[in-house]
Amino acid sequence: MKPLVIGHAAAAGEAPANTLAGVHQAIGARADAMEIDIQLCADGIPVLMHDLTVDRTTNLSGAVRDLPLAALQTADAGDGQPVPTLDSVLDLVAGRLTVLCELKVDHRSGETETALVHAVMEVFERRNAHAWVAVHSFDPEIVRAARLADPRVSAAIISPPVDAGGMERLLEGLLRRHGQAVSVEHHCLTPGLVMRARRRQVRLWAWTADEEEDWARLCDAGVDGIITNVPHALRAYLNG
Repeated sequence: MKPLVIGHAAAAGEAPANTLAGVHQAIGARADAMEIDIQLCADGIPVLMHDLTVDRTTNLSGAVRDLPLAALQTADAGDGQPVPTLDSVLDLVAGRLTVLCELKVDHRSGETETALVHAVMEVFERRNAHAWVAVHSFDPEIVRAARLADPRVSAAIISPPVDAGGMERLLEGLLRRHGQAVSVEHHCLTPGLVMRARRRQVRLWAWTADEEEDWARLCDAGVDGIITNVPHALRAYLNG
């Protein structure tokens, strides 16, 4: 069975990361899903941004949590694209692919996992998107909070490279928090690690692979999905 095509930061190798232009690329590539990074701005509204500050990816500076939405919507996040809200992404997607929301908390601001999770769940509720969205995070407590807030929304833990023992701990931590999937840095993945996830009935995604030799290895290992910056290329590879 072919793995799912999952765009990274919408489609970061084909358009500016975490922008509506990238969402259009992911949809155009017929990606099965896309991953986006979500934080709260100063108004408490979920917006797309990878880093805790906007300095690297926009023409503004400062912490995302300190900037109001009005400022972010006038920013240039690449090719004239503003910083979008989660609402605007879900409006555009409208169920055509699954939206994996990587939630990131700026603990320096005093923000809590619960505040972020509830703000995101409110957007899901307004858009009636529960069937085609998911939450994932490097922070297992965000996964726990998400599953408690709305069990209709699936959740995954993201992990750096692991060995066999690390995979078992990762799976145990996920299942304790009632999650459904793990997303693991792709270089470490082997058929044995994939089988460990499968035995626990956990889906396994590989992040972030952009080369054909890596796609071939991951397909042979049996991963359920491949996260990539170039969803058009991965789709063409799998179709070929």
